[in-house]
Amino acid sequence: DWWVQFWNTASAGHGTCGKALETRQRVIVEDVESSPVFVGTQALEIQRRAGVRAVQSTPLVGRSGKLLGVLSTHFKVPHRPDERTLQ
Repeated sequence: DWWVQFWNTASAGHGTCGKALETRQRVIVEDVESSPVFVGTQALEIQRRAGVRAVQSTPLVGRSGKLLGVLSTHFKVPHRPDERTLQ
């Protein structure tokens, strides 16, 4: 609950979901410990506490161009998903 609560109250642009919403492009962080998206932020501490080391966030855009949401996948070890996995 604490993890979801943090992300539900995080402002736009924070973390990979916020960046994906902001840019409308997929964001991949291979290691939260060294990514500018997380270093020096409260979000890094949240990811550490949850055991998250890597994450990808993909914006979901409807046919009309309307932003519908973001799909994220979290990993317990540093990781970069390959293209097949991302598809």
